Amino acid sequence: MDEWGITDASGVWRMEPQSERARVACRHFYGCKLPTPCADGAPIMLQRMGRADLSGMVREKMTELMLNSWVVFLEDALRSGRRESLKQKRLVRAAFIIDVEGVGLSVLRHMGLVVRG
Repeated sequence: MDEWGITDASGVWRMEPQSERARVACRHFYGCKLPTPCADGAPIMLQRMGRADLSGMVREKMTELMLNSWVVFLEDALRSGRRESLKQKRLVRAAFIIDVEGVGLSVLRHMGLVVRG
């Protein structure tokens, strides 16, 4: 995860791309952690599927890069939830919002990519 972000002195990891490859991925990835957590401290992860240009990812041979971005996105959710769980001494799970506005039937052409991710 060092390529995708940094860990500060308090041990908190944050997305801050450290390579050109990670910077490209961040410009095109369609998910993020919102800056404000839920009332219970849970991280809120937002995924905007309608913004994912699946045809473009395939055409530009970026599918592996986007899958790496997806893994980093999930890892960020897990690390954030774990950190909050340790702080509160109870299980805190990340909240996911999946926005499907703009997702049309064209996604069916790339269903294998969607299922794989």
